[in-house]
Amino acid sequence: MNGFELGAEGPFSKQSKASYLLNYRYSTLAIFDALGISFGVSGVPQYQDVSFRINVPGTKLGRFYFIWCGVGPVILRY
Repeated sequence: MNGFELGAEGPFSKQSKASYLLNYRYSTLAIFDALGISFGVSGVPQYQDVSFRINVPGTKLGRFYFIWCGVGPVILRY
């Protein structure tokens, strides 16, 4: 299991053809470690990331996409 994820997608409004896609992910092992579940190792990776994509179609210049991905600090907790 890679992590717990939350996502959403859809149009900005009923009148607009522009749409979005949003995803957030959090480390599964960090949650298990916080619950006291041991894996028998000294280091537990902790991370989180978020990404989104915005699609704006139908302009004179064509279709535009804006894509962003951000990663929080990756920590190996001992």
